[in-house]
Amino acid sequence: MSFDWVKLYENNLLHRVQIVKDFLEDNEIDSFLVDKKDSAYQFGSYQLFVKRDNILIANKLIDDHLTFN
Repeated sequence: MSFDWVKLYENNLLHRVQIVKDFLEDNEIDSFLVDKKDSAYQFGSYQLFVKRDNILIANKLIDDHLTFN
């Protein structure tokens, strides 16, 4: 993995990570999702990465517009 990409968000629920990914794409921020979940035992998480240059704006957008209960 390139050092130009940094982990922005991590969750064990795929739909939450996908919501964040879709929201970032709607705001023209590229991202990619990494599945770190074990297929047999279902432990682990999903991780979302963005380019290092976009980390501050992505965090700001998430903090201002997305909340999960």
